[in-house]
Amino acid sequence: MARARIALFVLEALPNARTVRRFVADHVADIAFVGLSNPRRPSTGGFLGQVSRHLRHSGSGFMPYLMVNSGLPDLLRPLAPLTQDWVGTRDSPDATPLKTLCERLHVPTLKVDDVNGVEVARTLSVHRTASA
Repeated sequence: MARARIALFVLEALPNARTVRRFVADHVADIAFVGLSNPRRPSTGGFLGQVSRHLRHSGSGFMPYLMVNSGLPDLLRPLAPLTQDWVGTRDSPDATPLKTLCERLHVPTLKVDDVNGVEVARTLSVHRTASA
């Protein structure tokens, strides 16, 4: 019987980014795939729907936290290769966006709009069958 492997589901954000990236790099052989949560879930109205929902539930005081921890990293992600070259962290898992890190380590990724959706169920099934 093959050993169990991890299906890691994560919303990459500033507070957890280094820890998650380090975990993936350290446990690459134990990870079946990484589910990257889509913070702009289409089922909730996309970006504007999510902002509206957070404003209703948490008020405007929560918005700076969201911008710094979720929005800003998303906006700056395309600059990662340039900043990594500039500061010499090109090969550092801690400084590499999760999707890019997974590609380098040959860990499959899945963009997750709905964790209970058909695509996730199918991916779990494929990996369950492969490890049986």
